[in-house]
Amino acid sequence: MTQLETKVIEATPVVSITVKATLKTIMDDIGDIPDKIMGECQEQNIEICGPFIFEYRGTDGNLDTPFDLEMALPVKEGITYKGKHQYKSLPSFQCVQQRYVGPVSDIEKNGYVPLMQTMQEQSLPIKDSCREVYTNWVGPDSGENIIELQMAV
Repeated sequence: MTQLETKVIEATPVVSITVKATLKTIMDDIGDIPDKIMGECQEQNIEICGPFIFEYRGTDGNLDTPFDLEMALPVKEGITYKGKHQYKSLPSFQCVQQRYVGPVSDIEKNGYVPLMQTMQEQSLPIKDSCREVYTNWVGPDSGENIIELQMAV
């Protein structure tokens, strides 16, 4: 059994948008939003300081339950942003973290299920908020994607 350590992710300045999504329609709900955020930041010469962070709030594992999905791109603090999205500070986040490598289609079975089983074995609370940090994104079907799964505790 892997011992999970609790960590605190510091508050992060981001350009982001929050949308309503369901697990069933998530790929359509995301659409080209990350590309649009990235494009806006590049057009405005905003310094990007990390990979995309997706925060899921209000998820219960049911495919049809609506939840809030925030797509956030870390940027340099104190920027002047003029665009369609929001410049804000993503709050600090207390979590356990585990790395997932592979296609998005297997993230539940090979990422979240083992992580939540380990959390239960260690008597860690499972809350309705998590983050995915896309440290290496090739595409939805790529076995080379590296995604840090962060479960709120």
